[in-house]
Parts: sequence; structure tokens; C-alpha cells
Amino acid sequence: MHVHAQVLDYVGRYTSIRRWRLAGLPTFLPPQKVQLVLDACHRTTAMGLRDYAVLMALAKLGLRASEVAALSLDDIDWQSGSVLVHGKGRRQAMMPLRHDVGAAIVAYIRHGRPASACRRLFLRMLAPHVGFASGCAITMIAKEALERAGIHGYAHHGAHLFRHSLATDLLRSGASFAEIGQLLRHRSIDSTRIYAKLDIEKLRELACPGREVSNEPSSNSARALCGHAPRIGIQVSWPRSTVLGFRHLHGGSRRRDHHHGAGNEVGDVDRPTSELVHPPDRCALLRSAPRSFRPDDGSATSRRCAAGAAGQALIYTDEITALLAAALSLPPANALRRWTYHCLFGLIAVAGLRHSEALDLRRDDVDLDQGILTIRETKFGKSRLVPLHATTVAVLSDYAARRDAHLVAPRSPYFFVAEQGGRLLHQYVHRVFWQLSRQIGLRQRGQRNGPRVHDLRHRFAVQALTNWYRAGEDVERELPVLSTFLGHANVRDTYWYLSAAPELMTHAARLLDERWEVRA
Repeated sequence: MHVHAQVLDYVGRYTSIRRWRLAGLPTFLPPQKVQLVLDACHRTTAMGLRDYAVLMALAKLGLRASEVAALSLDDIDWQSGSVLVHGKGRRQAMMPLRHDVGAAIVAYIRHGRPASACRRLFLRMLAPHVGFASGCAITMIAKEALERAGIHGYAHHGAHLFRHSLATDLLRSGASFAEIGQLLRHRSIDSTRIYAKLDIEKLRELACPGREVSNEPSSNSARALCGHAPRIGIQVSWPRSTVLGFRHLHGGSRRRDHHHGAGNEVGDVDRPTSELVHPPDRCALLRSAPRSFRPDDGSATSRRCAAGAAGQALIYTDEITALLAAALSLPPANALRRWTYHCLFGLIAVAGLRHSEALDLRRDDVDLDQGILTIRETKFGKSRLVPLHATTVAVLSDYAARRDAHLVAPRSPYFFVAEQGGRLLHQYVHRVFWQLSRQIGLRQRGQRNGPRVHDLRHRFAVQALTNWYRAGEDVERELPVLSTFLGHANVRDTYWYLSAAPELMTHAARLLDERWEVRA
């Protein structure tokens, strides 16, 4: 017992739970509430003038609490309208001083600052009139201001809440990550990228890059389900004889062949049968192709061979529709199983989720009213929000209704459940995916190599980059958004997809050539 008590004491003293950097969702205030906090300051008193100037520096300049506490009278250059900020790591930066912030500081110096030999800008109101020892006093001023304005219910109540609010407002106003990073003096873009988790409208653009989804009945062919629109979503209404499909997958059915001229289009659905290679033969090509082999005829076969030759993921397109249609044929006929796997694989394809993230979704994480998924504590302990397209929400709502009608009493809090209401296990999901892959001809029986569930996520990322290149978007500016959508720990992890498809490499090379031509 004595030894056991010593061990417990050691564990309590020297161990802690691992916390990953930038893993959570930042807390922010909308601009209306920020203004409400500022208006709640009593600027008729000396303390109110000081608190108002402090809050203006936090909310309008995005300064940290320690940086506000360290400001001195000598740091402000009134002629040039700038202020010297003493930041983290003993780094100094000269920032422009906004007119409204300067006016608040002037009012405090003239009418509220006590007479003192201390050169600190913000002083204690009670004797001795000296500067604050640390940023803790600034944090307390911010907390009292939030309480005074009646703002409650936020995970963090402190000075950093205003910094998050400024960054989020700038991002939603159209500022780039580089501009926000310069204002906040971040050393890495990954520190700024965390604010993209809250830009729901920008993230939702990844979920609906094309035109509106139609509810027209589909044809008899399963391939026709994704043969029209380059949009993420799911077919909403369907007749009894029609297969429910995630119809508008991310990306179109037709590809422009940049290697054979602008007029030659290669379609995944409309190609003649003689041009198609049987899927098992294509997988055999992948195994036998040398690593230096980069076929570039623009066809689906060449895209697979190029990806497999580099040891990367298989990126496939029209087979996703066949896979989802085959999921609805899973036995038994009147069971929940077929709908579970159809919606599970479809959601991974249209939202770019990891399969573990989809399996870990709980009922409370799926907000069907707002169309937002909350991914909690995933890889590297990170959390994020994933907005969905309206058609995807419609089919998930239909699945939830079928699930609740099938189960008398839900046994599991998870959104996707097994036949008896228990949690879906990873090994069974992979086994069903391999079974469906063999059924539609993507994988031969006993074949070790072939498409994986994770390849649905890879295809989402590659198609998003391809759409940006085709539309002439600034991919370098948009890449942090995709990185946030996918839940990558670093932006450099998203750059990997640039080499995952020959078409992306072609677009990147073309843009590089155009940049060199401009410089020349």
C-alpha cells in the first residue's frame, strides 16, 4: 500500500495529459458583441477611460495581454502614427496605430492617467501608481468588461478572446492568411490557419463548388448518377426503382486533356467501351509500372498509373457511383445495413473525412439544422467544423429517420450504427469496402493491392485543387482553407496532393511558366 501510494503520488506530480498545439476550436465574439463590450465602459471615470483604451488595443490592434501591459509612453510615435509592440520571444514589431485607438489612448492620458514617474502607458489606479507586473491584470480587465456587458457562455473569457475575434472578422471580410498573420505577428501560417475553422461560409464553398443539385430521376445506369454536375451532394428524391446516390460528387465527369490539345475532352462516363481498361487490368498496371513511369494521356487509366507509380493513393472517379450503388444491394433486403454503408462511404467521399472520423461521429456532432459536422479530438487531438451541402444534409436526415425507425431503443450514441444499434467497427467497414470493390470489379478476389476507403478522402482533396486551378484561383492563398477542411496538422501536409495527379502538376507547371514569362 505504501509503494502504491508513492507511485500514485509520482504520477500525479510528474505526468500530464498530452495536449496538441492548435487542436481546439478558437472562441470568438461577433463584431456586434465586441462593440457592446466597448460601449459598456464608463468613460466618465478615470478607470473607465483606462479600461476602454485597453480594450481598444485588444480588439482593434489584436495585441496580446502581455503586449498591452508592456506598452510604454516611449513606444508610441505620434507623428508617424505607429506603436512599437514588444511581442513573444523578445521580438519587437512596429505597427500602425489606428485613429480610434489613438484617440482612446489620448483621452486616457489627458483625463485618466495618474501622475507618475513610471513610463508605462497603463498604470494602476491605486497607489503605488506603477505599471502592471504582467498581462494577468489586462486579462482581469477584459473579464470584468465581458461581465459588465452581460456576455456569458463562451469557453474562454479573457483578453485573447478579442484577438481571436479580430482575426475571425478579418478572415470573413476577405483578408488573406498572410495579411492576418502579419497583423498578429505569427511566425508560422499554421498559427493563423486555426481561424479558418470558424469561417463556415468559406469552408462551405468546398462542399458546393458547382451548380445546384437537381432532383430529377436518374437513369438505369449507376454511372449516370455522377455524370452531369461537378458538385458535392446527394440526390434528394428518388423513385422506388431508382438507386439512391451521392449524385453530384466532387468534380465533373469530363476532363480536359491538356496533353492532346484544348479540344480533346476525356470523359469518365462517355468514353467508348473500347477505350476503357478493365479495372483489375488497371491495378495490374499499377503493380508493374516503374516508379519513373508517368503516363500523361489524360485518361482515368493514366491517372491511376501515375499515382500508383509514385507510391501514392489511387484516385478514382466514376467507380465511386458504382460503389455506392452496390452498397444498396447488401443483404438483407429490409435491413439498415445497406443504408448505413451507402451513407457512410458517400459522406466520406463528399466531405473528405477520415473513415475513423466518420465512424466516431456522435448524434450530437451532426447538426442537421445548420448542416455542420463537428469533428472532435481526431488525429493529433484536433477538432474542426465541416459544413455540408444541403443535399448531403437531406440524405443524412433520411438515414437518421430510417435508423431511429429501425431501432426501438438506441443502444449507441454514434450516428452510424450497426444492425442491432451497436457501434460500427473498423475491420467490418474495411471488409465491406473490399467486398463491394470486388463486386464492381475494382479489386480481384485475393488481391492485396487496390482501392482503400481512405482514397475517397484523397480524391476529394485532389479534385478541390484541380477545380481551383481550372478556375484560375490563387491556390497558394486557398490552400490553408483546404488544409483546415481536411484537418491537417500543417499546411505542408496538404502540398502533398499537388503531386497526386498529373493534371495538378500540369497546372502548376503552366502557372510557373507564366510567372517566369512575366518576370522576363
